Amino acid sequence: SDALFLKRHGDPKQYIKEHGWEAFRKLEEVIILNALKPGHLVVLSGGAIESETVRNSLKQNAAVLWIHAHPKRVTKQIREAKKERPEFAGGAVEHVAKKLVGERDHLYQEVANITIHKNIPFNQFVPISIAELRKHFRTTADGTD
Repeated sequence: SDALFLKRHGDPKQYIKEHGWEAFRKLEEVIILNALKPGHLVVLSGGAIESETVRNSLKQNAAVLWIHAHPKRVTKQIREAKKERPEFAGGAVEHVAKKLVGERDHLYQEVANITIHKNIPFNQFVPISIAELRKHFRTTADGTD
């Protein structure tokens, strides 16, 4: 969803600076809702899950695979993104990571059909995700889900 936002509306950081977070989140929501179509793969940005509208649409229209991030991985991602993302400016990175995990994990858990455990090595995310999605769709197609 971040790539689509960038393509359609320009740099999110600049957009947020000019229009504010609420306007950014509304456009992000529209992008996600329009992208949730059969056969599409939608990768959500971290904060998108906070929208109740997005969560409801995910529950109704998608098979949701949640890669449950280990707090250390979230801390590393925030540290790397800190220069580019205004919401991460200031504050201790570990504190921001803990706060985000606390705010968002239960929301992802609410919509997830499949969860990839946080202790799975990063290089195993794709093969395990593919196997779990195949199993999910096979089960769903069989009517046993």
